[in-house]
Amino acid sequence: WIQPPIVAFEGVQTSTNGSTFEATTNSEFKINLGFGIFVRNPNYFSANFKEIDVNIFYPINNTNVGGGTEKDITFDANSDKNFTFPFSFTYSKAIDPNGAILSDLVNKCGLIPGSSKSNIEIAYKLTLHIKVIVATISPSFSGNADFECPLSLDQVEVSRFSL
Repeated sequence: WIQPPIVAFEGVQTSTNGSTFEATTNSEFKINLGFGIFVRNPNYFSANFKEIDVNIFYPINNTNVGGGTEKDITFDANSDKNFTFPFSFTYSKAIDPNGAILSDLVNKCGLIPGSSKSNIEIAYKLTLHIKVIVATISPSFSGNADFECPLSLDQVEVSRFSL
């Protein structure tokens, strides 16, 4: 029998390629992260993930704050594989006109004197487009995750982003 690959989410990790924090403009920045993903292919033939998409949502107003896409990932027959799926958490004033998300991030990152760091929470929707022999299946997984704020005062000037 053909069995769909088993996919397990192993949490959010800081980026291993390049910088974790990128100030792209005076009103936008990115936090580059990755989802740890484990895949077990129990079949006697390889499975090809034609595409993996993730959308990330911040809990304030369920605001879409980024995501990522990877294409053409192959999992060998009868194999287990761990990999990191890169995605970006992108903040911009355009998605946060009242500054509520930025204010929450600043507090959770401990960037205000006297505050302490706490985890940043996100919701995600991960969609897999898996090609198994001739058929493509597209299961989706939704959930919540959190991660420690990877930012510090020496990386970001809070005054660049007016609250």
